[in-house]
Amino acid sequence: MKEQHIIIKNNKGQNLAGFFYENRLDTLIIFCHGTDSFSQHLESMQPFIRAYYGLGISLFFFDFTGYGKSEGKGVFNHSQRVYDIGSVVAHFRGTYKKIILCGVSLGVIAATIAAITYKEITKLYLVNGYYYLRFTSPRFYLMIFFGFLFNKEVREESLYAWKNLHYEKITIPTLIVVGEKDQIVNPKQSITFYNQLKCKKQLLVVPNGDHALLDPKYIPKYFPTVKQWILEK
Repeated sequence: MKEQHIIIKNNKGQNLAGFFYENRLDTLIIFCHGTDSFSQHLESMQPFIRAYYGLGISLFFFDFTGYGKSEGKGVFNHSQRVYDIGSVVAHFRGTYKKIILCGVSLGVIAATIAAITYKEITKLYLVNGYYYLRFTSPRFYLMIFFGFLFNKEVREESLYAWKNLHYEKITIPTLIVVGEKDQIVNPKQSITFYNQLKCKKQLLVVPNGDHALLDPKYIPKYFPTVKQWILEK
């Protein structure tokens, strides 16, 4: 399993830092992070990377604009993230017949909007996603509420998400994975979103699962289902 460092230009000409694991099948998974960049956590993610790689599919992890090793500014930047995903999809266009988009935590918003926007994406895979303000965990509610009131970026990007996150426009097969004991994002977020989807869909609740699901003990709990869904034609 060879890790390749790849630089992709975003729509502003800034560098997006990516980590590519090329494999034999015609399927690629693009992973979209939440509030922490992938470059910070690649080492701890190795057991999962090996598990995905063992399926014969190619993997691409990248840092969004303003995160980790990528250039630019932005923290709560859903709209820029969608452009970033578009740049990544364009980079691999024509190379893979199947492109699966995986969004994690806050990254599910951009991943979902991108799946509606870019027709090259063939499946959508969402993990412990944050979709709704009303289901915010109590300990974060005031932080987000005041951020919306006093931070222009948070306010504008929240409105962008509200205007563009249309579950009824998702037409591709979608897998939603949620940790039963997620203490950061309320599991109701994922379950409610799942219930609203009209496309071919599947829900997997990981028993006693936390938010990151990075502990190797979770691999046997949910990876067999993920493997079957990924390889299903």
